[in-house]
Amino acid sequence: MESVEQILDTFPKTTEGLAGGYKSFVFQPNRLSVNSRQNLDVQNGFNYSYNLNASYFSQFSCPLRTPILGLKSLELIRATIPMATLNIPNDETVFYYYRLPNLGSDFNYIPDYTFTTARIKMVRLLPSNAYTPSSFDNPETYGWNRTFSSYQDLVDELNKAAVNDPDSVALTAAGLYTSGDITFFYDEIQNKIGFHGNNYETDGHPNFYYAVVGWRDVNLAGGQALLNTTLATALAAELAGIGYTAAPLESNGQYTLARRLGFLWIGLIGTLAGEGNDEAQSLYSNLFPSIALSQYDPLDLPWEPLYKCYADSFANLIYSTNLFLYCDVVGGGTQDTNIDERLLAVIPMNTTTLGINFGESKIPCELSKVSGEIYSLNFIMRTDTAKPFLLPVNAYINLELKLNY
Repeated sequence: MESVEQILDTFPKTTEGLAGGYKSFVFQPNRLSVNSRQNLDVQNGFNYSYNLNASYFSQFSCPLRTPILGLKSLELIRATIPMATLNIPNDETVFYYYRLPNLGSDFNYIPDYTFTTARIKMVRLLPSNAYTPSSFDNPETYGWNRTFSSYQDLVDELNKAAVNDPDSVALTAAGLYTSGDITFFYDEIQNKIGFHGNNYETDGHPNFYYAVVGWRDVNLAGGQALLNTTLATALAAELAGIGYTAAPLESNGQYTLARRLGFLWIGLIGTLAGEGNDEAQSLYSNLFPSIALSQYDPLDLPWEPLYKCYADSFANLIYSTNLFLYCDVVGGGTQDTNIDERLLAVIPMNTTTLGINFGESKIPCELSKVSGEIYSLNFIMRTDTAKPFLLPVNAYINLELKLNY
């Protein structure tokens, strides 16, 4: 067996002049196969030892057995990636909505158009990277973020979440959650998901009015911050005792569960300035019971309002349509408008959840602005929204690179 010193003697003593026709039998492979199995470098931003995020990775390192010298260009020609993902990312699992009270009989029970964070309520699917069914005696009563086989399967889970949440005491105290306040439904004819408020009337007259918090609503960030603060406070109190159920919550800004479900209203982005205002008209079209078509008339009973809110589009149950792959040996040969990192390739995820994606380059695209000497490669994976593309540590990626000298 060769000693370490003998192996080291096979390496070049200098790299000067490698570009001038340097050829090597050992240090210039034309194909390079790398995989995530050998050296997972899990860095997902969580420092909590009890957090389940440590079971997932979005980046990995591949030290080479021998260095690559005199490299002029490279390209990704094949990728095998298991789509061992959820349908919905764990940071897009919260459905935010407004519940507005009426102004009373003297005003014909019209809504109180005061939109504040305090009037935002929420229903959430429990994120799988922070909650585990093992922590509960009756996990089947809660709504979980899991793989869904159909829209109806998703709606059934949402309705469990609308009735039961493991942190309901803290969430209810903060005003964010009211058990049984809304119900989701699936319309097979429209192939769309919708919801309606369950407290829209009382004693035959209007009670509460409901509206989705739009993805650019001025109060959305405040609602997300309140939810995070509430869960963090609950967690701290529980950790001081015997056990805990609360966990930190990730939010992906404008990418909410409502947007995932197809509710595309932009929301309130300014100040309502009378009925002639475009924003006011947009609000009336997204407030239920419908103000425009089902006015309450105490002289014309029973009141039969339009109270169901249908999604504008179809629900998106694709975790990410692309996997954005970055590599540290790539220079300025590519540019990504999502994020300022060294993009190697964008891989279309042309497979179903729990399937395997076999990505192949159809068009040659050699990247010439690369490191001339490579001793290891570090890869980072991101989603369509530039968030970490998380895979479980038992889902192995294999990449094949073409190298030119």
